[in-house]
Amino acid sequence: MEYVIEAKNVGKRYDIYPHPFDRVKELLFFGRKRFHTELWALKDISFNVRRGEAFGFIGSNGAGKSTLLKLISGISKPTEGTISVKGRVSALMELGAGFHHEFTGRDNIYMNCSILGMTKEEIEEKIDKIIEFSELGDFIDRPIKIYSTGMFMRLGFSVAINTDPEILLIDEILAVGDEYFQSKCYKKIKEFREQGKTVIFVSHSINTVRGLCDRVMWLDNGKMREIGDSVRVTEDYLNFQRARIGRKLGGVVQDKSGEIPKITRQGTREAEITKVEFLDEREVPKEEFEFNETLIVRIYFKAHEDIETPNMGVSIWRNDGVLCYGSSSAKDETSLDVLKSGEEGYLDVIFPECPLMAGEYEVSVAIYCPKDLHPYDFHNRLYKLKVKSGRRDEGVCYIPHKYKYVFKNGKIIEKEAKKFPSYLPNSSKK
Repeated sequence: MEYVIEAKNVGKRYDIYPHPFDRVKELLFFGRKRFHTELWALKDISFNVRRGEAFGFIGSNGAGKSTLLKLISGISKPTEGTISVKGRVSALMELGAGFHHEFTGRDNIYMNCSILGMTKEEIEEKIDKIIEFSELGDFIDRPIKIYSTGMFMRLGFSVAINTDPEILLIDEILAVGDEYFQSKCYKKIKEFREQGKTVIFVSHSINTVRGLCDRVMWLDNGKMREIGDSVRVTEDYLNFQRARIGRKLGGVVQDKSGEIPKITRQGTREAEITKVEFLDEREVPKEEFEFNETLIVRIYFKAHEDIETPNMGVSIWRNDGVLCYGSSSAKDETSLDVLKSGEEGYLDVIFPECPLMAGEYEVSVAIYCPKDLHPYDFHNRLYKLKVKSGRRDEGVCYIPHKYKYVFKNGKIIEKEAKKFPSYLPNSSKK
């Protein structure tokens, strides 16, 4: 098995000086007195990345993800341990890094390609392809100091992906691009992987990490907390974050006027969701349901392009930010083989005996690309649902259970918990 990146007991320390003159004072004391504090951004990190693998880093802000990418790229050196990298590396990290702001986009392409070791002939051969992919138009010949953050990303990604690297490093920068260009970038990354090349990816988008990466490392306060299969590690990370923030994860809160911000709808619109309804078992629309009643979430859709294995899904959130349940056709292996351009219809997601307890809920619906890399149309907690119940127990949903009494004399009494206790009006139900 060939490894292109091997890290052994890597640590990175920064010396923090409260005041600039403290460095000078420390020199004057010839190291006998210290005027700085030590900050270990990374400590005892070991991992290997195989050739052709997509490997991700996740973690909270300040966990050490970007620092580790800088060590891999060679921008920075480890304080302790070793890290070896085999192959040409192209890094897409800080916006504008490596660019001269007084130069034009075209000039910066030549400069960056030269830094990556390309000859003038190689640059001439690639430059039209780089400019075409960036879609910067006339701006390619204007100083990049007037570029927006999205334009910086377009230029940086175009250079990084089209200079024939063997290892591509991407640090969250794609998040600043518009949804159309993000989609274009992810398709290019997929092509890059199909060529047997290696991708190192940092992102806060868990769906993107799961869809793109084979393995993931979770960093926490500069230390490796977990490494392994992308789905397992990201799920552990999400559970940790939910507990950390009081199980309030994601979602969009209404503003004071009660209006839902437009950010709640995202997507590139290759297909779109045109309408969403909540129906009972007779397919009658309603917004308020009884505990254990059949709930049908009907998602109307329309395709504007041919889409292979469209991934449609639903998630239900309690109005205090608790994720109650979420799944999709990809997770349940129920996706269509193809959705043809111009086709319209609806998907019914049916919960025969919806176990939600009494409360107010918000429902998200989405059509994603097959691997959850980006949404075609995502309605984030746009739809309100209310559940009524006379039950006295507590929680998000009802879990069937029973009680077993065991006595020292060997007697055992078992009692099944009633789904509809006698104090409920519908207690005759079974």
